[in-house]
Amino acid sequence: MQARERGVAIAKQVCSEIGTKLLDDTIFLSHTSIKKNIRDQYQIRRIYTFRYLDVESNIHEGTLILLGVEQESLLLDT
Repeated sequence: MQARERGVAIAKQVCSEIGTKLLDDTIFLSHTSIKKNIRDQYQIRRIYTFRYLDVESNIHEGTLILLGVEQESLLLDT
């Protein structure tokens, strides 16, 4: 699975778990860099942003950070 597809899957899963909906089933690449993983290997670090709707149809923003295709961090708007 490619990084972007993995990111969409993670964002959808998190939105489902908290009772919200990923807006347009889309994430946006906002930044890339190179970082070493825990095995001291270089990987691409991608920062994606996405929007989601709560039960009252308010739009919130989230940030997903992937190192390679693994989730490094996820931040949600409150």
